[in-house]
Amino acid sequence: MTPQHLADACANSINLATQIGTPTDKASIQITTPKGWKTPPKFPRGWLAQVKEDGTRIRYVNAMKVLAWLAANEMIKT
Repeated sequence: MTPQHLADACANSINLATQIGTPTDKASIQITTPKGWKTPPKFPRGWLAQVKEDGTRIRYVNAMKVLAWLAANEMIKT
């Protein structure tokens, strides 16, 4: 997944939260990480939802924090 795809997923999650009346700070995205994946420096912490048999992990991460991380690391243009 490219940084732009990740930013688009975050924006979609935030927009959906706004449409249904949920606070935007509660909007999250789902990411799947391979076995042994290490988070990049200062990447937002999420919560683990599932560990699959092949070792991949499904995590939920706050969409606003991921967007802020992407912008801070100059991976997307704001």
